[in-house]
Formats: sequence, C-alpha cells, structure tokens
Amino acid sequence: SQGALTHTGRPLDVALEGQGFIALETPEGTLYTRNGSLTINILGQLVDSGGRLVAGQNGPIVIPRTVGESDIQIDPDGSVRAGEMQLGKIKIVEFDGSLSRMIPAGHGCFKAPPDLTPVAAPKTRIHQGCQEHSNVQPMQELTGLMSLSRLYESNINVLRKRSENNNSLLDVAKA
Repeated sequence: SQGALTHTGRPLDVALEGQGFIALETPEGTLYTRNGSLTINILGQLVDSGGRLVAGQNGPIVIPRTVGESDIQIDPDGSVRAGEMQLGKIKIVEFDGSLSRMIPAGHGCFKAPPDLTPVAAPKTRIHQGCQEHSNVQPMQELTGLMSLSRLYESNINVLRKRSENNNSLLDVAKA
C-alpha cells in the first residue's frame, strides 16, 4: 500500500503516488523500485541512490553539466526538464495487480519474473521534492509479534505437559 509522503525540498527526491515503480537499468537486467532518492552520476546520468541508471522512455536521462540540481523540474508524468529544455521522461511501470509475484532484489529493488510484463502506469503520479515513507505500521507489527510469541509459549507449555504425562505413564508401567 501507499506510504505517507514527506516533503524534503530536494529537487532530485521523487515520491510515487499510485501503484507504479521506477524502472532501473542494471547489468543484471531491469529492476524496479519505489525509492525516489535520485542523484546525478559523473557522466551526468540520472541514477538512484545505489548508482543504478534510471530508465527513461528513450534511454538514460542525461543532465547537461550546465544545469544545476535546483534547475531540474520533474513533472507529475515523469518528464524531466531544465527550463524549456526536455531532458527525458522517467519510465514508470506497473504490474496489473501481480505485486505478490515480484522478487526482492535487495536495496529496495524488485525483479519481475520472466512471465510478468510491465506496462505503463498512467495513473501513477510523481511528486518532486518528496519521499515516500515505509507503509509498515510499527504498532500493528509489534502487537502481531507479541501475539505470536505468546502462542509459541503456549505451544511449548502444551508439549512440556504432554512429555510429563508420558513420563508418568512410563513410571506407572514400570511399577
């Protein structure tokens, strides 16, 4: 589910609103992430925090050296501009409700199984200068862990009592 969005004010931070993922190009193939902490590498290419290339609709997005980070605008549809100059468009995709089949690839990225084809995500919107927080609810998770711990303890007590009963029966049988 969607995590809460927080304003960072950093021009290369982007948060996704909707079910989409940012496509990343890596030597191992395309990966997908919702982590929108982007930077510019030494070649002027837009990359994620792990240095993986952000896939553009028409190849890597290259930022000219004359353009500063504060001059970059990222539109809700993923278009990257510097003033009137169009630099590219971030490739945003989704997987038609098959998120459970995505394979974790580490560092906030996922890999799609070979039979799962990404499609354009027209309803996903980008918010520039924002980051998406985790969608985990800590109190709910803590409550679940406490319940699980108590259930485990109860099962151990049942097994211990059963073992004591078996030992008692063996002692009666010996007598």
